[in-house]
Amino acid sequence: MSLVELYSKGTRVWLPDTLEIWQGGVLTAGYQEGAKELTVTLESGEVRTLRIRDAGRDLPPLRNPDILTGENNLTSLSYLNEAEVLHNLRIRFLERRTIYTYCGIVLVALNPYQDVPIYDDTVILAYSGCEDVGSALEPHVFGVAEQAFNHMSVFGQNQSIIVSGESGSGKTVNARYTLRYLATVASAATASVGDVGGGGGNGGAGDDFHYSQIEDRILASNPILEAFGNAKTTRNDNSSRFGKYIQIAFAASQISHASIRTYLLEKSRVVTQASNERNYHIFYQLCSTEDASLGLSSPDNFQYLSGGQCWTVDNVSDADELSVTRTAFRTLGLTEDDEWSLFTILAAILHLGNVSIHPGESSESSAIAASDPGLSAACDLLKIDQEQLRTWLVHRRIVTVGEQLIKPFTVDEAVNARDAVAKFMYACVFHWLVALINKALERRSQQQKQKTELSHCLPFVGILDIYGFEIFQVNSFEQFCINYANEKLQQQFNIHVFKLEQQIYVSEEIDWSFIEFTDNQPCIELIEAKLGILDLLDEECKMVRGSDSNWLQKMQRTLGKSRHYDTPKIGSRDCFIVRHFAEPVAYTVHGFLEKNRDAVYEDLLSIVRASEVDFFSRLFSGGGVAEPAGAAGSAGGRGRATSNPGAYFKDIAPTGRSAQQPPQQQQKFSRQTVANQFKQSLTDLMDTLSKTNPHFIRCIKPNDAKAPFDLDSRRAVEQLRACGVLETVRISAAGFPSRWGYEEFYQRYRMLLRERLALSAKAAQLKAACVAILELGKWPTWRGCAASACTGPASPCSAATEAGCSGAATPEFAWPCCSLRHGRAEFLRDDAPLHCVGAGPLCACRLGGAECAPGAASNERAPPPHFRRRRAKRQLLQLRAEARDVANLRNKNFGLENRLIELHQRLDAQNAELEAGKAKQRQLEVSLHCC
Repeated sequence: MSLVELYSKGTRVWLPDTLEIWQGGVLTAGYQEGAKELTVTLESGEVRTLRIRDAGRDLPPLRNPDILTGENNLTSLSYLNEAEVLHNLRIRFLERRTIYTYCGIVLVALNPYQDVPIYDDTVILAYSGCEDVGSALEPHVFGVAEQAFNHMSVFGQNQSIIVSGESGSGKTVNARYTLRYLATVASAATASVGDVGGGGGNGGAGDDFHYSQIEDRILASNPILEAFGNAKTTRNDNSSRFGKYIQIAFAASQISHASIRTYLLEKSRVVTQASNERNYHIFYQLCSTEDASLGLSSPDNFQYLSGGQCWTVDNVSDADELSVTRTAFRTLGLTEDDEWSLFTILAAILHLGNVSIHPGESSESSAIAASDPGLSAACDLLKIDQEQLRTWLVHRRIVTVGEQLIKPFTVDEAVNARDAVAKFMYACVFHWLVALINKALERRSQQQKQKTELSHCLPFVGILDIYGFEIFQVNSFEQFCINYANEKLQQQFNIHVFKLEQQIYVSEEIDWSFIEFTDNQPCIELIEAKLGILDLLDEECKMVRGSDSNWLQKMQRTLGKSRHYDTPKIGSRDCFIVRHFAEPVAYTVHGFLEKNRDAVYEDLLSIVRASEVDFFSRLFSGGGVAEPAGAAGSAGGRGRATSNPGAYFKDIAPTGRSAQQPPQQQQKFSRQTVANQFKQSLTDLMDTLSKTNPHFIRCIKPNDAKAPFDLDSRRAVEQLRACGVLETVRISAAGFPSRWGYEEFYQRYRMLLRERLALSAKAAQLKAACVAILELGKWPTWRGCAASACTGPASPCSAATEAGCSGAATPEFAWPCCSLRHGRAEFLRDDAPLHCVGAGPLCACRLGGAECAPGAASNERAPPPHFRRRRAKRQLLQLRAEARDVANLRNKNFGLENRLIELHQRLDAQNAELEAGKAKQRQLEVSLHCC
């Protein structure tokens, strides 16, 4: 049947709608080829006539039958189009209250904006060890984590889980639960060691998981990084203002060690915030103590906390969060003395923001009162010279050949100098904490330390939680870097999902129709190529009299002809527009050069580095990270307080480096700008990700009002279009999810061949051996086993199905090879007689006593005793394991329980509607009776 024939009378279609994006309708008459019009009756009753152009290629998209409504994998839809994807997500999200949906190799996650009870240990237990996690259980972030963990454990292949989406879409929460899942299953693997007869799985862990010290510390890193790196924005109450990549190495399915890299901390937030936004959480947590010894009080008394006129977050207690943060400090081995030192620096930053700078004797100068309370409090806490700081906050030293000049600051320049010191100190604290966490996540035993040189050989799972695409009313340097990072991530996604897939199909000469997708390489070249935006920015930063306006003029002359670069036609002239993959963004150039230089005057640095407190002096001078006092202690991590915090430092480099160069090293790397560092760190990150098997989680922000379980169709479609979900559906449904190299396929399934062929591993015979194995697929038994293997990439029949071989150099089969293993197992378990083809080169076995191929000589006999004994022993072990492990039953029934809960919820909703209808009927009857 041709496509045109599907458009008969009564066919259901989708039509564009200004409010709901898509609206359903029914054809009132069939479409005839060559016709110029099509009449549709909408669900609202409106009759609309469509103009058909382009020889019928612009016919409205078709609707799926109701039986497919709410499918948990979008690749299962008969008609794949934008309208159906949106409709399916809407049904699952609004009616079934389900936030996760598979989209081929991608998990789509909608932010519910409320707590949902789907992350407890019982749910973890259900997904842990489930071979058929894609189809047996509902879509879940735990399912993605299980696939990554399983592939890493079975194949020894490095994995990465890339969590992306707009700000406020739920990236941080999903990354947090992914991390928790990996720590939990690793703890279960640890508990199962030594369990005789346990046979793997959950090791009888049951519902209670006991984390080891390394797992405790990995989980403890989350509240610390969120306290010091997250803040409330207009789009998200817990927005990550830095990028984070956590790499967890495993040995025998147990966590060996881990490291964290961070990217581009938003330091400007320390000194200024947009309306209705907050500074970093830790400041408000600290103010909740109102500690008099630190001079702390209500947040609205501090200038650095009042820029957004927002001091609280709904349903969040800053005092309770501080308790969580301090507990995490103890777990990582931070002593109480050093915790107090960190809090002292944070309090000093707040007091520094209260320093009042007013005009001096002339309009070109500024001054600070000698009795300024903010200055006195900051200097007392930091133990630095107050008069020196007062002088150099309003002056600078200019060194020329043979002389020195002292030039006063204007008020604006002095404010910028004060803010630069505050940002510098906060960045020192943040990067010191990251290095502390990495030190705590190192191998602890002496035996492990002796094997450090082999650590790179261990397989790992990496979790990337990086800021999502951002566009505000005023977009500056931070938004530009964030959106640049998202361009690179989108390119990584394109390369993996689209380009590599199509290249493989072309090289294998597989019948394949190309899918058009948006390639953002030209936009990336606009940003990072020679004489691109970043190159011109760095060049202008080197100029003594470089300015934002000069840089803008250079860009307009150099990049004006690029289709991804533009300038506003009307309105502000200090802006430029970059046409990103998501949407065009206008950036205001004011402040770009200053933020890119990220400079602090040397005289001010010398003052804070001269602190009488050794801890502060070393921290601001670039000292190494502390050895966690609780490193060799109990899992509780309570370290012994030291009276000499300075002795806590060691001259060692952090194990897991921060991708953004710590600001204390800027003296040495003064020529390397922030943008240049960020570009290099992204290059390193992309190189790491390209060498892993990626798993993608696309987070969607359902609405801008943060309303629970409410879906704004327009906002959802914008994100679905931008992140390539629709193209992913199409390519996943049309592609071949199982691919194996000849050698890999041969090694896994050679037991199906005769001994002579199976023992031969010559390269010339590998292909012939694989073809011989695949020939077995022609038999009905194997065909029956393979029937469900290609139903979709998100529902593999075994872990082997999704073990991607995109990095293999040999040609690959697009065939569900994993089914052969299950077919052979079924044969070995069967009690029917065996029928062997003795004359052929291979042994082809069938079930149920069926005859062999025509003309083949066969001898019927019972299975040998060793077969029966092996089968009985295996069955006995299986029965013992199942009897011991109640989790098996929960694993098998979890999917059914979910379905049952859904049906109960729908039944309750229908009963509620029925009762409401009856109540309304009674009211009407009473009204009629009164009349």
